Amino acid sequence: MSLWPPQTSASLSFRAWDVAYPGLAAQFAAAGWNASVNHWDRIYDFSPAEPDAAPTFTIRAAEDQSRTRWCELTLAPEGLCGGSVEEHVGADPATPGCECPCLAADGTPYAAIWYTAAAGSGVAAPEDVVVEVAAPAPDSTLNTDGSYKLGEQPFGTSARAVTGEAAPPSLFAEWAASFKGALDGLFGAALRLVGLGTAAPASAAAPPGASTACLVQ
Repeated sequence: MSLWPPQTSASLSFRAWDVAYPGLAAQFAAAGWNASVNHWDRIYDFSPAEPDAAPTFTIRAAEDQSRTRWCELTLAPEGLCGGSVEEHVGADPATPGCECPCLAADGTPYAAIWYTAAAGSGVAAPEDVVVEVAAPAPDSTLNTDGSYKLGEQPFGTSARAVTGEAAPPSLFAEWAASFKGALDGLFGAALRLVGLGTAAPASAAAPPGASTACLVQ
């Protein structure tokens, strides 16, 4: 049986979270991450270096990180997996719409006119600033095209009745109605064949006193 090789990482460098982009705070909240609990500088080395060897990692000093406190990303998605990302690194927020719920290494929050980390959400922004709002959580009963997943379709609704519009009958209801119509037609034909069909209209009814007996040939 083969064994996992020992950890051989070396010359690693750690710093506090510095990335900021539109929708990041909502992603943290959806994941249940508490940005105020951040142990980025508490590194556990599973394979520490020998006493006389160089350390396998270093932690960047807070004053060194303050010069490049934030790494703001401007996202321009195209299609399902394309697009571009522009990066701006600086000590202060400079890209409208970006947000970050984490504090910098020196304790500085990401705060701008369009966002404040202390409040955990966006604040009123100027009209010329567009702030991206996180999309609502997807319905777990629906596929990506809006149809219901297998076994999740409510009884009596169509597979695509996901809007407020009147939904057409389900496939089962349409099949049942068609099958019933066919049975009614066959049953009515059988009754007429043996002379027990629907009575004649009133205009064609027999005169009083006439016999209403049916003859079967």
